[in-house]
Amino acid sequence: MAPTALTPPVDVLSDSSACEQFGWTLARLVLAALSWLAKGAGKLLSGLWHASGAAYLFDLILEALKIVAISVAAVIIVPWTLLISIRIILWVAKECRKRIRRPLWPKPTPRRLFEEPRHFHPFPAASSSPRGSASSRTPLYSNYGTCADSAGRAPAPPPRPTNIDQQFVPPAKESSVTFQKWYRHTQTCLADKPNLQEFPFPPIASCTKCKDKADEVQPCHHAIAEFFQQSPKYSRQWLRRERKRWHPDKFSQYSRTIRQSAEDVFKIVQELYQLHPPTLFGGLKFMPPFNDHPWKSDRD
Repeated sequence: MAPTALTPPVDVLSDSSACEQFGWTLARLVLAALSWLAKGAGKLLSGLWHASGAAYLFDLILEALKIVAISVAAVIIVPWTLLISIRIILWVAKECRKRIRRPLWPKPTPRRLFEEPRHFHPFPAASSSPRGSASSRTPLYSNYGTCADSAGRAPAPPPRPTNIDQQFVPPAKESSVTFQKWYRHTQTCLADKPNLQEFPFPPIASCTKCKDKADEVQPCHHAIAEFFQQSPKYSRQWLRRERKRWHPDKFSQYSRTIRQSAEDVFKIVQELYQLHPPTLFGGLKFMPPFNDHPWKSDRD
């Protein structure tokens, strides 16, 4: 039925607003209840925390950590700070001392006693003629030079080497030259071993003690030993090389005479190597006379 002018209008919006207000009120009550429950639970937990003693233990742990941190800082940071400050103070003091000791102008170079004192001449430093440049200089010991020039003497010859200088450069002896020639001859002979017919003995005679009983071809062992000592390269290392060169195993394919001669020379070199001491500090060494050692051979 359609509404007429006599029927009052119905307020629909008023019913909906009342429902919304009721919903908001209910929500506020729920939130208030939840907040009240949360506050109560927090108070209950704090009470339980303080009642159980855990808070006191936590405070003790915090205090201990603070003490440890302070001690570590005191042990590590403070010494390093003191060390750095001391280094800075010492460096500043050193620089100040250098500035105090540093003179305002450089010191002149001290001249030696035997040097000529400086002369100042009015002549120019550079001259066009050699006479002018020579006359501008004052020679050492000018008085002695004037006397020598006036007398017309020739300049003194250079000083001759003294005996002290000559003893370090000994002249080449004839025996050393003979040994070098024989050594080159042996190198040639031993290089051509297939054609070796006679053993290359040194071209020397036997000593006075063994002259009567020695062989005419082969000199005695004393003479060969002294002949080997005449080598300019005579040393322990050189004897070691000679011992390998005259080893009897290298002459096994030759006749008995050549093998026996090589064995005799090898024995002599071996004995020299054993008697030769190692070189000491400064090249000092001692060699006994070889005449006092009896050389033995299979032929004697």
